[in-house]
Amino acid sequence: MTQANGGFYKPGSDKAFIQHNLNDGQGVGEMVLIRMVSGRTAGNPGAGVQPTLVYKTKKVKAVIVRLTPEEVTASGGIYQFGDLSVELLIDLKFADERTGEIGDRMVYQKTSYRVVGRTQNQTVEGRNVTFNYIMRKVGNE
Repeated sequence: MTQANGGFYKPGSDKAFIQHNLNDGQGVGEMVLIRMVSGRTAGNPGAGVQPTLVYKTKKVKAVIVRLTPEEVTASGGIYQFGDLSVELLIDLKFADERTGEIGDRMVYQKTSYRVVGRTQNQTVEGRNVTFNYIMRKVGNE
């Protein structure tokens, strides 16, 4: 395999190109709001005030595709109609029922979504560069 300049391809030679694209963003997709859990307030149990989650928000581009009926059927009940396949450049936290964590959220078209199922990452030169999630609606914003 040769490069456009006629030289031989060397592993790592596209590193600057890849880094530029990572810094520049995907360049494709729709703008979404990511709400990343950054902490929790203490609350006041004596006064009946529950702890509140604290979020950092970030606008990013995401490639979003609605799952097909065939994908939902083939998942064996893991996915539901209306779930979305979402590709992002950032790693999200999952909900964990054992610890009570609700996980990070994506807000898309005034609707909040959470991650379900497993993540499929795309790796370039040993580094995860895109994160592919299946997300489910959890409420309106």
